[in-house]
Amino acid sequence: MNSKRNPKINKQYQKSMILGPVSMSFMVITIVVVLILLYLAQSSRLAVRGYDLAALEKKKAEIELESEKLELEVARLQSITEIQRSTTASSLETVKKINYVPWTSTVAVK
Repeated sequence: MNSKRNPKINKQYQKSMILGPVSMSFMVITIVVVLILLYLAQSSRLAVRGYDLAALEKKKAEIELESEKLELEVARLQSITEIQRSTTASSLETVKKINYVPWTSTVAVK
């Protein structure tokens, strides 16, 4: 089955695929411009994320500082002198005698 191709179609196909120097230059310039735009978009996204990261790190540092201050306040309020000065402690009665359970008793072992 040796069939010859139609020469008109073959010439037409070849002519439509030929690119001149102007169209080739235009295509190269278009591709370069698209690549530059993609690069600029990526770099601007990276810069924005960098600023967001810096802002979040600053906020984290502020929260950690506030947490440390609150921990110090908790320690101060739990101190013995602060408890003794409180109005609740002043209404408590003092213990006159302390009864200890001997360590050999069965109550202390259980």
